[in-house]
This record gives sequence, C-alpha cells and structure tokens, in this order.
Amino acid sequence: MKPLRILLLSTRAAALRASLERAGREIVCASTADEALACLEAGADALVLIEEDAGALDGPAVLRQLREQARSADTLYVLLAASADPEHLLQAWRDGADDCLALPFDPRLVANRIERLGETLLNRLRLRERCAELEHALRNSDLLAAVLGHDLRNPLAAIATGAELLRRSQDPTVVE
Repeated sequence: MKPLRILLLSTRAAALRASLERAGREIVCASTADEALACLEAGADALVLIEEDAGALDGPAVLRQLREQARSADTLYVLLAASADPEHLLQAWRDGADDCLALPFDPRLVANRIERLGETLLNRLRLRERCAELEHALRNSDLLAAVLGHDLRNPLAAIATGAELLRRSQDPTVVE
C-alpha cells in the first residue's frame, strides 16, 4: 500500500507540516489553489488540508475550486478555518469539506482528525482494490463457466443422441 499523501495547502506550512510528518505519510505542500490542483492531478488519492489565511486563502472558495476541477472521489478535504463564524463553516461544508476546524485549534486535535481521516481514506482505497480483485475473479469464473458449458455441450449432445438410439432399439413399439 502506498503511503498516505497529505496535501497541505497553506501560505505558512512549515509548522503544520512538522506536526503532521510521521512514517507512512507523504507530505506535499502548496501555497495556492493552482499548485494544489497540479499536485492532485499528479496523484489523486490524497487528504487535502487547507489552512485558511485571512486574506490569502478563502477556504470555501478553494474547496469549491478543488472539488470541481480535481474530480476525484478518493480525495478528502479538511479546512482549518481562520474564522469560527458558523456561516463561514457552513459554507465550507456546503462547498465540499469533509471536516472543518476553526481557530484556535489544538494541534493534537488536528493530528487526531488527520489520523482518522487518513485511516478512512486508506480503508476506502483498500476496499476499492479488493473490489477490483473480486470483479476480476468474477469475470474469470464467468469465463470458466462459459468455456465449460461450450466444451461440454457437444459430448453431452452425443451422449443424449446415443441414449435416444439405445432407447429406441430396445423398445419394440418404436418404428424406425
């Protein structure tokens, strides 16, 4: 399994990046929505963490842009909002956030949320891989059934014809 990709979209990513780094994670940083979109196109299965900055990054607008343009069902989005205004957070949810945290936020809470969403994303990817394996196995079993059906049809037809001839030859009332 590939490492969990976390795309950190922030104008000041260094401190947050340090708190997110650990084994099994690949942290990619971007400072603009266009950079983030380019990163998502390079590998869509990611957890995107958007750290909103008063004036520099508008979280709901960035979420809307990434959701519309990235078009990946496997990407999860977390907004670290600069405002705890309920209308602002509600707009972020409407624009596609999978989770929102508002300032001031505890770094432990952020780390825990990222851990949980990362597990969700990895489980979703494992499930998709398992479904692909099962679909492949189902196609193979269908092919095997079709081949066996075809290969058995001719011998069974010959056996049925022979049985019918034997039945007719033993029954004196049957006129040939």
